[in-house]
Amino acid sequence: MVFKRRDHRTFWRRCLAFVLPEGGYARGWKYIGKRVQRIRDTPEKIALGFACGALASFTPLFGCHFFVAAFFAWLLRANIVSSLFGTIVGNPVTFPFIATGALSLGRIMTGRESDNVDGEGIISSFADVGGLLWNSLLQGIGIEVANAVSWSATKVQFWEFWNHVMVPYFAGGMFIGIFVAVGLYFIIKPAIAAYQKRRREKLSACRNSGGIVKLKSGKKAQVS
Repeated sequence: MVFKRRDHRTFWRRCLAFVLPEGGYARGWKYIGKRVQRIRDTPEKIALGFACGALASFTPLFGCHFFVAAFFAWLLRANIVSSLFGTIVGNPVTFPFIATGALSLGRIMTGRESDNVDGEGIISSFADVGGLLWNSLLQGIGIEVANAVSWSATKVQFWEFWNHVMVPYFAGGMFIGIFVAVGLYFIIKPAIAAYQKRRREKLSACRNSGGIVKLKSGKKAQVS
């Protein structure tokens, strides 16, 4: 099979590679940059789409960032593919900073207290609430669960989580995310425009020279 890896990676190795890429994060960012540059659309729409993805990564809707990014891009008539690439702004390296900054600022903005002000605390909060909701679902369909918690207790804990984690995180994350998204838009837009201009000039020169282009390897190739 073409493009098949020579060394088969186990599931846990793939998980580890997601957190700690073998080629390093710099290589991953370079790859994303190349892919974004080659999207066929206007620089404005590509940059706006990437900004939408970056903004989505600042929301507490973990597991749904692709959908949130695509929705933002659709709403603003931006490039949806570029918005999916933009979610790379939220990654295992930046998450602790995003989570701490968003929740800390959100607490100030909303006046709601919370002890979960770091990445580890937020993950624990989401895991606890997810477990409670899952157990409630199983009980609702008649499956017995060990250490079952009543629906009333689950509802109280869920609303406490919503008020002290979700609301502050969303408020602070959107505030910071808008500034990051705007900054990325004005950085990416001229970069895409310059790349597309160089590409047009290269293709134009190729046509004027009879369709002969010199490759990096030193060989010449015919371009139709």
